[in-house]
Amino acid sequence: MYERLRYYLSLLGIYEGETPHSFRSGCAVTMALSGAAENVDQAMKHIGWFGRTSAEYYSRIHTLVDAGSIALRLSQVANGSENIETVFKEQADYSSLVHVFNKE
Repeated sequence: MYERLRYYLSLLGIYEGETPHSFRSGCAVTMALSGAAENVDQAMKHIGWFGRTSAEYYSRIHTLVDAGSIALRLSQVANGSENIETVFKEQADYSSLVHVFNKE
């Protein structure tokens, strides 16, 4: 998993040391702070976790002292990226990547 992630990110020219752990953590924290998940159960369902222990471990929300200021900073960054979809489409040619899931 780690090698495949590193390969694809390197292929896209965006590898900066990310790991599967950082993706799970980042997703959980972003969902919690942005309000995308109203509760732990929603985050667990989206990410594919079966137990609360994983959700609590990766999100570490209980360790964030000032979640409001972090959420504000995240929203400010997001507001400055109106053209992110265009940039992604220009940079992301993943037609050579192998499909992980079968298409039905």
